[in-house]
Amino acid sequence: MSETSEFTSTDRTLDSLAMEPVSSGATCETFKFQQWGKWFLVKRLRLDKRFDPIARAALEKEFDLGIHLDHPGIVRYYSKGEDDEGPYLLEEYIEGETLSEYVKSNAPLTKDEIRRVFGELSDAVSYLHSLGIIHSDIKPENIIITRQGVHPKLVDLGFASQYSYTPLNGGTPSFSAPEQFEDGVAADVRADVYSLGKVLESMANRHFRQLLQNAVFFIYNYHYGQSANYP
Repeated sequence: MSETSEFTSTDRTLDSLAMEPVSSGATCETFKFQQWGKWFLVKRLRLDKRFDPIARAALEKEFDLGIHLDHPGIVRYYSKGEDDEGPYLLEEYIEGETLSEYVKSNAPLTKDEIRRVFGELSDAVSYLHSLGIIHSDIKPENIIITRQGVHPKLVDLGFASQYSYTPLNGGTPSFSAPEQFEDGVAADVRADVYSLGKVLESMANRHFRQLLQNAVFFIYNYHYGQSANYP
């Protein structure tokens, strides 16, 4: 992993803010708070990970990659800091539900809806790839469907890598490409394309067999900007 600057401690306002828990994972926890009439998300290391050098470096790398991104289909990163509870990232809070929750509450999705959502998601992934970034953990839980407009937004760059960083092996077995779990194998953009296909499968349900016939053309169109026709 490349060398990056240490977390700064310029923002001490978090101590006085009312935090509401959002999610908790193996390494990080997220909270939301409201300020200036707007919601923000704080992502911080769990207390038992706050001095872990690997976890700290991964969080730092996530910010270094995320702060430069500017795409409507990708979460926005605002700042980073460190307080008595450890390092944290300040991000956009997205009002909505995960793709898994959306599919469950709206099943079966129509083919047009699947094409629209999947097309917008593919465009976001294509944008990452154009910058040399591999997300490496594309899955329904890392895709938020917005309440306003019903658009997909890709979140969590924790496993993401770029040419200047050493890739982190891993991901989510049910959605990540097999090579992401092989020692000595550096995954490339094809791993994200594999994950997109698994996400499409999770969305499509009974329509999947028919959509799969067109998936190669669909992904090629959004990933490489070529024209293709879909039945």
